Amino acid sequence: MFFFVFVHRFRNESQPNLLNNYDVADPLIITVRLVYVLTMITTVPISFFVVRHILNELICHKMLRKPRASVQNMRLSRHLTLTLSIFAVALGVTLVVSSMELVMSISGSIGAVTLAFILPPVCSIAVSEHRCCCRGKNRKKLENPCCGAVMELGGPVLLLIFGIALFVLSMYQIVTTPVSAPTPILGTT
Repeated sequence: MFFFVFVHRFRNESQPNLLNNYDVADPLIITVRLVYVLTMITTVPISFFVVRHILNELICHKMLRKPRASVQNMRLSRHLTLTLSIFAVALGVTLVVSSMELVMSISGSIGAVTLAFILPPVCSIAVSEHRCCCRGKNRKKLENPCCGAVMELGGPVLLLIFGIALFVLSMYQIVTTPVSAPTPILGTT
């Protein structure tokens, strides 16, 4: 219902950011923008927690071979280093990129292709009892082990190849498509 009212009201004047379609001085829209900003401010720490946890595992435990420490039990220096580096990267991206259209396109493409076409076959291959050409100590004894591995892993491998090709093509399309110029806010000159 809202969509039809919106299309009837704005037709070709609508902009990708819906809040830019309204007058800047409208008190209701100012309130909506304030609520939106407060929502974004409160979600950033949640995003930081996830990224900080992954970086802690990846950098500190895997690469530096430091003892495993959860995010809640890590030293304050490591906590601050990881948090400030995440914040610096996020701030750098927002200062350098004038239009978030490119950033959202890249992150959406990476997330969608990875979730739909890359992670499922990788998980299937990881839990498979067969290893490629039966290299490994914990394999089943079959008469022709490579035949079983090819039959079982053929579909996931093809889907993985398709996912990687789709990823490369989507990145190429995003990078080669010109970014549209930012549109001015309605009601301003």
